[in-house]
Amino acid sequence: MTYAESARETNTSRFERIVGEVWSGDFSAYNDLFAADAVVHTPFGTFEGRTAYRTYLEESLGVVPDFEADLDEVFEAGETVAGRFTQRGTQTGAAASAGLPATGNSFELPGSNFAQFEDGRCVEMWTIWDRMEFLDQLGLFPDSPRAFARLLGLRLRSRLGSRRSDRSRHGAA
Repeated sequence: MTYAESARETNTSRFERIVGEVWSGDFSAYNDLFAADAVVHTPFGTFEGRTAYRTYLEESLGVVPDFEADLDEVFEAGETVAGRFTQRGTQTGAAASAGLPATGNSFELPGSNFAQFEDGRCVEMWTIWDRMEFLDQLGLFPDSPRAFARLLGLRLRSRLGSRRSDRSRHGAA
């Protein structure tokens, strides 16, 4: 893209490229769309820095390689862009960090996204969708309180384990 084309690009068109290109695995314009210190909030955590968010996206596409998202509505107000989207795909890979086995099941969920831009790059983004509905469509939502507690315990142990290993690397007890 030339400088003149970039200058004509709006935050809405940048947002559309994030959802249409980046979320589908086309990272060719990724560094042009996200600031180096961008912060992205998702139902699976907050990712600080565009490298951390790209790693999350690459891992997610490994779990759901046929992922796609369609924008249903987009609104721009100043440097903020908001959009409603529908996402769909088939979970064929395991999400080890989330403790989720591969299911082969498909999902389709609505979601919302809010992105803040500065100097033509996304500096902060909030992606919101129903994680419980996602688990239910994948057949992973626990069917009993005991199973739910077990799933919650796995998630807590995986998060606490990573924090413990972080502390031990930094010399904390």
